[in-house]
Amino acid sequence: NGMNRYGAILSDLGFQDGLLHMLSTRIAGPLSQRLFPTLIRPPEVEECYGFSVRYEQGGDLELKEHADAACATLNVCLGPTTANGVAGFEGGELLFRGVRFQDADAGERAQKSIVHAPGVALIHLGQHLHQAAPITGGIRENLILWMHGAGGWVRIRPYDDPVQGAGDLR
Repeated sequence: NGMNRYGAILSDLGFQDGLLHMLSTRIAGPLSQRLFPTLIRPPEVEECYGFSVRYEQGGDLELKEHADAACATLNVCLGPTTANGVAGFEGGELLFRGVRFQDADAGERAQKSIVHAPGVALIHLGQHLHQAAPITGGIRENLILWMHGAGGWVRIRPYDDPVQGAGDLR
């Protein structure tokens, strides 16, 4: 990921065939298909790319607004936590706006803030405009998994036909 200076490309460190593939095929891919049935079906989550990011004073404090090179993104806050289970960082909320190519006013929509805490995982559309607000203290590390079609293909147009039972997570 060219937007962060600190972290590691997990796909290049031997995690692709084990951890990342398992997260993509067993958890994030199926959830993405259920959450976003008009945009994500099996072809959109055939491949994945994983990396870690680190935010801290003297390093990357924030991440400017952007969309991902993915159909869907899994963002897991790894922490750290303090000895009493409290997040080892302050600030760093995730801010979301509209979805590129879906919402005509995507870039003008009001931002919605989500507090990211250790152990919390978020799944969002790759084209959902988002950013990480500055951390104001401590260190935060995240695992990011981008899911996309074969060869990095990213679908931006909804399917015309509905999927039976999709979106029903009861």
